[in-house]
Amino acid sequence: MQRTSCVARWASYAGGRAPGESCSDEATTKLGDAWFCDHHYNRALDAARAALRREREADESFGWNYESRRWDADASESVYYVLRPADSLIKIGYSAHIRTRLTMLRWEHGELELLLTHRGERDTEHVMHKRFKDLRVVGEWFQPGKPLVAWILEARRHQSRMRPPGLLPGTVPLADLPKMLRVASRQSKRSRSPAETATKNVPTGEDQEP
Repeated sequence: MQRTSCVARWASYAGGRAPGESCSDEATTKLGDAWFCDHHYNRALDAARAALRREREADESFGWNYESRRWDADASESVYYVLRPADSLIKIGYSAHIRTRLTMLRWEHGELELLLTHRGERDTEHVMHKRFKDLRVVGEWFQPGKPLVAWILEARRHQSRMRPPGLLPGTVPLADLPKMLRVASRQSKRSRSPAETATKNVPTGEDQEP
C-alpha cells in the first residue's frame, strides 16, 4: 500500500525542521481533502476549537445567543414582511435569497416597504400564514390588521435590542413603523371591495418563490 505523507508545513522550528518546511511524516488521518500526521491533525483540531471559542466569545460580547440568532434579519433563509403602498396589503413570504427576492418583488409590484425579516424556513412561513389566516386577502397578501401589525412591531422591537441589530438595507426604521402601519390599516379598510372580501382566505400560491 502506498504511503501517504502529511501535507502540513511547520510553522516554527521543531525537531530540526525549519518554518515552512513540509512535514512529510506518515499521514494517519484525513481531514476534509487533506491527510495529516497525528501531530498536525491534533494541531488543526486545536486551532478549530480556538476559532469557535473566539467566535462564541465575540457573539456573547455583542449580546448574541441562540435566541437572538433566531431573529437574524439577514439569515440565509428568511421570512419577510413587505407592505405594498398601492393597496396597503402586507405580503408574508419566504426566501433562501432574501436580497435577490426583494429586488424581484419590487420589479413585479412597484414600490414596497420592507417591514421585517427574520430567520425562518418554508415551514415557518406556513406557520405565519396560518397564524394570520383571518387577515388573508389572496395568496400571500394580508390585511394590515391589528394581530399582524402587533406581531411585526413586537418582532422589530426584539431585534432592536440585539447587538448588532443587523437589519437589511432599506428596512423601515422602527420609529416610523407604528404610524405607517396605522395609516395602512385605515387605508386598507376604506379600499376593500366586495371582490376582495370574496377572495379572503383563498390561498392561490401566487408570488411564492420557487
